[in-house]
Amino acid sequence: MPDRVIGPLTLGQFLYLAIAGGVDLLVWFATGTANLTAFFLIAIPVAGAGAALAFVKINGLPFNKFVQAYFVYALKPKTRVFGRVPHLEKSVVAAPAKVEKKAGPPPRPGATEVRSKIRDLSMVLDTAGWSEIKQKRPGIAQIETETPVAETEEEL
Repeated sequence: MPDRVIGPLTLGQFLYLAIAGGVDLLVWFATGTANLTAFFLIAIPVAGAGAALAFVKINGLPFNKFVQAYFVYALKPKTRVFGRVPHLEKSVVAAPAKVEKKAGPPPRPGATEVRSKIRDLSMVLDTAGWSEIKQKRPGIAQIETETPVAETEEEL
């Protein structure tokens, strides 16, 4: 935290207010009492700018740093242009060789093969996946279709 030099103000805050006050004093001497409207039109924005530079913080950033960042952003080009690297050579990418396609569509399955696939699919859908189809798959244990029912409490 900067040291408080002049009363509750830091040196930077004091200088911002002193410069704004000096500019306002010069405007007063330049316009005189004859043209008070011109004086106030110039003096109020200058005093406001001095107060903002001295006291305002935006997102924890002093106002002067915020204004500086704004101008850097506004004047900086928005498109990035990457420079060439002189030691790299151009690389040529060749188009892949054309692959000859087989003529005609793939062979259609026979009617019996289609029926068997439809029958297997309907069996899976009807039994919620617990059909004989599962038993044909490797790694899946055979499932009993009937669950034993205990007739007495001793069998439980």
